[in-house]
Amino acid sequence: MTGAGSLWSNSGNLYAGYSGASNTLLINNGGTVASASGYLGYTSVASSNVVRVIGAGSVWTNDGFLYVGYGGSSSTLVISNGGTVVNSAGYIGYLTNAINNSVIVTGTGSLWNNRSNDLTIGLGGSGNALLI
Repeated sequence: MTGAGSLWSNSGNLYAGYSGASNTLLINNGGTVASASGYLGYTSVASSNVVRVIGAGSVWTNDGFLYVGYGGSSSTLVISNGGTVVNSAGYIGYLTNAINNSVIVTGTGSLWNNRSNDLTIGLGGSGNALLI
């Protein structure tokens, strides 16, 4: 999704790497993605999936939870240069096999907003990280 006014509205959940590896979603230059809940690396075989939210006005909104490494490993969410991610609660490494997942928030104005609930790092998995 790239460019101001670009919108992908998904009434269901968004999976970046349901059971696959090395998938990428890029939200850039004012693009917007809206979904019920978001999952990076859903099953145990899902690995190295990436979502990048780059630039002022670039937004990924989840009505529900956001999981970076629900069951998979080595997935990354990058929020940079004024990008915004909004969700109810956030999890980095949810299940026991969800290892080495990360969220990176970098650059002026970049924001990860867990608006109403918890932010949990390594609920079940190990080696998970939040870098700001």
